[in-house]
Amino acid sequence: MTDFKKVWIPRILIGALAGVLAYLLLSFLTQPGALFGVPLSWDFTFCFDSRVPEALGLILGLLLWAAFGAEAGVATIPFASTGKELAARSALHFAFTAVTAVAWYVLNFGWADVPLCLLLLAVGYALIWLTRWVGWFSELADIREKLGLTSDPSPLKWREVLPYLLLLGTVYGLAMPILGIFDGPTPFFTGVFLPYIVYPTLAGTVGFHTGKHCGFTVLIPTAVYLLSLLNDLWLWLARVLGIANMAYGYVTLGLVYAAIALGFHVLGVFVRALCGSTG
Repeated sequence: MTDFKKVWIPRILIGALAGVLAYLLLSFLTQPGALFGVPLSWDFTFCFDSRVPEALGLILGLLLWAAFGAEAGVATIPFASTGKELAARSALHFAFTAVTAVAWYVLNFGWADVPLCLLLLAVGYALIWLTRWVGWFSELADIREKLGLTSDPSPLKWREVLPYLLLLGTVYGLAMPILGIFDGPTPFFTGVFLPYIVYPTLAGTVGFHTGKHCGFTVLIPTAVYLLSLLNDLWLWLARVLGIANMAYGYVTLGLVYAAIALGFHVLGVFVRALCGSTG
Protein backbone atom coordinates (compact mmCIF):
# COMPACT_ATOMS: atom_id res chain seq x y z
CA MET A 1 0.00 0.00 0.00
CA THR A 2 2.87 2.36 0.82
CA ASP A 3 4.44 1.61 -2.56
CA PHE A 4 1.12 2.34 -4.26
CA LYS A 5 0.77 5.70 -2.51
CA LYS A 6 4.35 6.81 -3.08
CA VAL A 7 4.98 5.44 -6.57
CA TRP A 8 1.73 4.77 -8.37
CA ILE A 9 -0.65 7.56 -7.33
CA PRO A 10 1.71 10.51 -8.13
CA ARG A 11 2.42 9.08 -11.59
CA ILE A 12 -1.27 8.44 -12.26
CA LEU A 13 -2.28 11.96 -11.22
CA ILE A 14 0.55 13.71 -13.07
CA GLY A 15 -0.05 11.58 -16.17
CA ALA A 16 -3.80 12.27 -16.12
CA LEU A 17 -3.17 16.02 -15.84
CA ALA A 18 -0.67 15.85 -18.71
CA GLY A 19 -3.22 13.95 -20.80
CA VAL A 20 -5.91 16.58 -20.21
CA LEU A 21 -3.48 19.38 -21.08
CA ALA A 22 -2.43 17.55 -24.25
CA TYR A 23 -6.09 17.11 -25.17
CA LEU A 24 -6.80 20.84 -24.74
CA LEU A 25 -3.65 21.83 -26.62
CA LEU A 26 -4.49 19.55 -29.56
CA SER A 27 -8.05 20.83 -29.58
CA PHE A 28 -6.71 24.38 -29.83
CA LEU A 29 -4.10 23.60 -32.48
CA THR A 30 -6.65 21.85 -34.69
CA GLN A 31 -8.74 25.04 -34.81
CA PRO A 32 -6.35 27.40 -36.62
CA GLY A 33 -8.96 30.13 -36.74
CA ALA A 34 -8.61 30.53 -32.97
CA LEU A 35 -5.15 31.98 -33.59
CA PHE A 36 -6.78 34.85 -35.49
CA GLY A 37 -9.54 35.71 -33.07
CA VAL A 38 -12.19 33.24 -34.20
CA PRO A 39 -14.01 31.91 -31.11
CA LEU A 40 -13.01 28.43 -29.94
CA SER A 41 -15.69 25.78 -30.13
CA TRP A 42 -15.94 22.47 -28.32
CA ASP A 43 -17.34 20.59 -31.29
CA PHE A 44 -13.84 19.29 -32.01
CA THR A 45 -13.37 17.13 -28.94
CA PHE A 46 -11.58 14.09 -30.38
CA CYS A 47 -14.97 12.45 -30.31
CA PHE A 48 -16.37 12.77 -33.82
CA ASP A 49 -19.39 10.51 -33.43
CA SER A 50 -22.29 12.71 -34.52
CA ARG A 51 -24.64 10.66 -32.33
CA VAL A 52 -22.80 11.85 -29.22
CA PRO A 53 -24.01 15.24 -27.90
CA GLU A 54 -21.35 17.96 -27.81
CA ALA A 55 -21.23 18.21 -24.01
CA LEU A 56 -20.95 14.43 -23.65
CA GLY A 57 -18.26 14.37 -26.34
CA LEU A 58 -16.27 16.92 -24.37
CA ILE A 59 -16.55 14.87 -21.17
CA LEU A 60 -15.61 11.64 -22.96
CA GLY A 61 -12.66 13.35 -24.63
CA LEU A 62 -11.36 14.64 -21.29
CA LEU A 63 -11.83 11.26 -19.61
CA LEU A 64 -10.16 9.27 -22.38
CA TRP A 65 -7.16 11.56 -22.66
CA ALA A 66 -6.82 11.63 -18.88
CA ALA A 67 -6.81 7.83 -19.02
CA PHE A 68 -4.15 7.87 -21.77
CA GLY A 69 -2.00 10.16 -19.62
CA ALA A 70 -2.49 8.05 -16.50
CA GLU A 71 -1.51 4.91 -18.39
CA ALA A 72 1.58 6.65 -19.74
CA GLY A 73 2.44 7.71 -16.19
CA VAL A 74 2.11 4.15 -14.92
CA ALA A 75 4.41 3.03 -17.75
CA THR A 76 7.25 5.04 -16.19
CA ILE A 77 7.24 2.88 -13.04
CA PRO A 78 10.40 0.73 -12.88
CA PHE A 79 10.09 -2.92 -13.83
CA ALA A 80 8.98 -5.36 -11.16
CA SER A 81 11.67 -7.43 -9.47
CA THR A 82 10.17 -10.84 -10.36
CA GLY A 83 9.19 -12.26 -13.72
CA LYS A 84 5.64 -13.20 -12.68
CA GLU A 85 4.93 -9.75 -11.25
CA LEU A 86 6.40 -8.11 -14.35
CA ALA A 87 4.26 -10.24 -16.66
CA ALA A 88 1.12 -9.60 -14.62
CA ARG A 89 1.70 -5.84 -14.48
CA SER A 90 2.47 -5.63 -18.19
CA ALA A 91 -0.58 -7.67 -19.18
CA LEU A 92 -2.88 -5.60 -16.95
CA HIS A 93 -1.41 -2.32 -18.20
CA PHE A 94 -1.79 -3.39 -21.83
CA ALA A 95 -5.40 -4.44 -21.20
CA PHE A 96 -6.30 -1.03 -19.75
CA THR A 97 -4.46 0.74 -22.58
CA ALA A 98 -6.24 -1.39 -25.19
CA VAL A 99 -9.67 -0.65 -23.70
CA THR A 100 -8.94 3.08 -23.68
CA ALA A 101 -7.58 3.05 -27.24
CA VAL A 102 -10.53 1.05 -28.58
CA ALA A 103 -13.03 3.35 -26.84
CA TRP A 104 -11.36 6.41 -28.38
CA TYR A 105 -11.15 4.77 -31.81
CA VAL A 106 -14.77 3.62 -31.84
CA LEU A 107 -16.03 7.05 -30.82
CA ASN A 108 -14.01 8.64 -33.59
CA PHE A 109 -14.08 6.14 -36.45
CA GLY A 110 -16.52 3.34 -35.62
CA TRP A 111 -15.98 -0.41 -35.29
CA ALA A 112 -14.77 -1.15 -38.82
CA ASP A 113 -11.00 -1.24 -38.27
CA VAL A 114 -10.80 -2.06 -34.57
CA PRO A 115 -8.70 -5.23 -35.20
CA LEU A 116 -6.15 -3.16 -37.13
CA CYS A 117 -6.14 -0.60 -34.32
CA LEU A 118 -5.44 -3.33 -31.77
CA LEU A 119 -2.71 -4.84 -33.96
CA LEU A 120 -0.90 -1.52 -34.29
CA LEU A 121 -1.29 -0.88 -30.59
CA ALA A 122 0.09 -4.32 -29.71
CA VAL A 123 3.12 -3.92 -31.96
CA GLY A 124 3.84 -0.41 -30.71
CA TYR A 125 3.41 -1.56 -27.12
CA ALA A 126 5.77 -4.49 -27.68
CA LEU A 127 8.43 -2.22 -29.20
CA ILE A 128 8.28 0.25 -26.31
CA TRP A 129 8.26 -2.57 -23.77
CA LEU A 130 11.23 -4.31 -25.38
CA THR A 131 13.17 -1.04 -25.58
CA ARG A 132 12.57 -0.44 -21.88
CA TRP A 133 13.53 -4.04 -21.11
CA VAL A 134 16.79 -3.66 -23.06
CA GLY A 135 17.65 -0.53 -21.08
CA TRP A 136 16.77 -2.16 -17.77
CA PHE A 137 18.65 -5.34 -18.69
CA SER A 138 21.77 -3.36 -19.64
CA GLU A 139 21.73 -1.34 -16.43
CA LEU A 140 21.28 -4.48 -14.35
CA ALA A 141 24.16 -6.20 -16.17
CA ASP A 142 26.44 -3.20 -15.55
CA ILE A 143 25.57 -3.16 -11.85
CA ARG A 144 26.20 -6.89 -11.49
CA GLU A 145 29.52 -6.55 -13.30
CA LYS A 146 30.67 -3.69 -11.04
CA LEU A 147 29.73 -5.72 -7.96
CA GLY A 148 31.57 -8.78 -9.27
CA LEU A 149 28.40 -10.86 -9.45
CA THR A 150 28.70 -11.91 -13.07
CA SER A 151 28.56 -15.61 -13.88
CA ASP A 152 30.20 -17.47 -16.73
CA PRO A 153 28.91 -16.26 -20.11
CA SER A 154 26.45 -18.45 -21.97
CA PRO A 155 27.47 -20.02 -25.32
CA LEU A 156 27.89 -17.21 -27.87
CA LYS A 157 26.49 -14.98 -25.09
CA TRP A 158 22.96 -15.70 -26.30
CA ARG A 159 21.45 -15.12 -22.86
CA GLU A 160 23.22 -11.79 -22.45
CA VAL A 161 21.98 -10.46 -25.80
CA LEU A 162 18.52 -12.08 -25.75
CA PRO A 163 16.59 -8.80 -25.19
CA TYR A 164 18.41 -7.25 -28.14
CA LEU A 165 17.60 -10.24 -30.34
CA LEU A 166 13.92 -9.96 -29.46
CA LEU A 167 13.97 -6.26 -30.31
CA LEU A 168 15.67 -6.97 -33.64
CA GLY A 169 13.19 -9.73 -34.40
CA THR A 170 10.20 -7.51 -33.68
CA VAL A 171 11.35 -4.64 -35.87
CA TYR A 172 12.84 -6.63 -38.76
CA GLY A 173 10.03 -9.16 -38.69
CA LEU A 174 6.93 -7.01 -38.29
CA ALA A 175 7.67 -3.46 -39.47
CA MET A 176 7.52 -4.31 -43.18
CA PRO A 177 4.04 -5.92 -43.34
CA ILE A 178 2.50 -3.42 -40.90
CA LEU A 179 3.85 -0.20 -42.41
CA GLY A 180 3.18 -1.63 -45.86
CA ILE A 181 -0.53 -1.23 -45.08
CA PHE A 182 -0.09 2.55 -45.15
CA ASP A 183 2.04 2.73 -48.28
CA GLY A 184 0.64 4.31 -51.40
CA PRO A 185 1.56 3.70 -55.06
CA THR A 186 5.01 5.11 -54.27
CA PRO A 187 6.10 3.00 -51.28
CA PHE A 188 7.74 5.42 -48.86
CA PHE A 189 7.70 3.25 -45.72
CA THR A 190 8.76 -0.02 -47.33
CA GLY A 191 10.87 1.56 -50.04
CA VAL A 192 12.78 4.31 -48.20
CA PHE A 193 12.01 4.68 -44.50
CA LEU A 194 12.59 1.07 -43.42
CA PRO A 195 15.43 -0.14 -45.67
CA TYR A 196 17.52 3.05 -45.65
CA ILE A 197 16.76 4.67 -42.27
CA VAL A 198 15.25 2.33 -39.66
CA TYR A 199 17.07 -0.94 -40.38
CA PRO A 200 20.64 0.44 -40.64
CA THR A 201 20.11 2.71 -37.62
CA LEU A 202 18.78 -0.17 -35.54
CA ALA A 203 21.64 -2.44 -36.65
CA GLY A 204 24.26 0.11 -35.63
CA THR A 205 22.58 0.98 -32.33
CA VAL A 206 22.10 -2.62 -31.24
CA GLY A 207 25.58 -3.53 -32.43
CA PHE A 208 27.20 -0.79 -30.36
CA HIS A 209 25.16 -1.39 -27.20
CA THR A 210 25.70 -5.13 -27.19
CA GLY A 211 29.42 -4.68 -27.75
CA LYS A 212 29.65 -2.15 -24.93
CA HIS A 213 27.52 -4.02 -22.41
CA CYS A 214 28.06 -7.68 -23.32
CA GLY A 215 31.35 -7.95 -25.18
CA PHE A 216 31.93 -9.52 -28.60
CA THR A 217 29.58 -12.12 -30.04
CA VAL A 218 28.95 -13.15 -33.61
CA LEU A 219 25.24 -13.53 -32.83
CA ILE A 220 24.44 -9.86 -33.42
CA PRO A 221 25.65 -9.39 -37.03
CA THR A 222 24.43 -12.89 -37.88
CA ALA A 223 20.98 -12.23 -36.44
CA VAL A 224 20.77 -8.87 -38.23
CA TYR A 225 21.45 -10.54 -41.56
CA LEU A 226 19.13 -13.51 -41.09
CA LEU A 227 16.28 -11.39 -39.72
CA SER A 228 16.60 -8.90 -42.56
CA LEU A 229 15.86 -11.78 -44.95
CA LEU A 230 12.33 -11.87 -43.49
CA ASN A 231 11.65 -8.76 -45.54
CA ASP A 232 12.29 -10.69 -48.74
CA LEU A 233 9.76 -13.24 -47.51
CA TRP A 234 7.15 -10.53 -46.88
CA LEU A 235 7.78 -8.94 -50.27
CA TRP A 236 7.54 -12.32 -51.99
CA LEU A 237 4.23 -13.01 -50.26
CA ALA A 238 2.99 -9.56 -51.25
CA ARG A 239 3.78 -10.27 -54.90
CA VAL A 240 2.18 -13.73 -54.74
CA LEU A 241 -0.99 -12.27 -53.21
CA GLY A 242 -0.99 -9.42 -55.70
CA ILE A 243 -0.74 -6.80 -52.97
CA ALA A 244 2.43 -5.23 -54.29
CA ASN A 245 5.15 -5.79 -56.84
CA MET A 246 8.29 -4.72 -54.97
CA ALA A 247 11.73 -6.20 -54.57
CA TYR A 248 14.53 -4.41 -52.79
CA GLY A 249 17.09 -7.20 -52.62
CA TYR A 250 17.37 -7.74 -48.87
CA VAL A 251 19.85 -10.54 -49.53
CA THR A 252 22.30 -7.75 -50.45
CA LEU A 253 20.97 -5.11 -48.06
CA GLY A 254 21.16 -7.64 -45.26
CA LEU A 255 24.91 -7.86 -45.80
CA VAL A 256 25.11 -4.08 -45.50
CA TYR A 257 23.10 -4.13 -42.26
CA ALA A 258 25.26 -6.95 -40.90
CA ALA A 259 28.41 -5.00 -41.76
CA ILE A 260 27.04 -1.93 -39.97
CA ALA A 261 26.12 -4.04 -36.94
CA LEU A 262 29.55 -5.67 -36.90
CA GLY A 263 31.40 -2.37 -37.24
CA PHE A 264 29.49 -0.70 -34.41
CA HIS A 265 29.67 -3.89 -32.37
CA VAL A 266 33.47 -3.88 -32.56
CA LEU A 267 33.44 -0.18 -31.66
CA GLY A 268 31.31 -0.98 -28.61
CA VAL A 269 33.72 -3.73 -27.59
CA PHE A 270 36.59 -1.24 -27.90
CA VAL A 271 34.74 1.30 -25.73
CA ARG A 272 34.03 -1.44 -23.20
CA ALA A 273 37.73 -2.38 -23.05
CA LEU A 274 38.73 1.28 -22.83
CA CYS A 275 36.31 1.95 -19.96
CA GLY A 276 37.51 -1.19 -18.21
CA SER A 277 41.15 -0.18 -18.45
CA THR A 278 40.50 3.36 -17.24
CA GLY A 279 38.17 2.20 -14.47
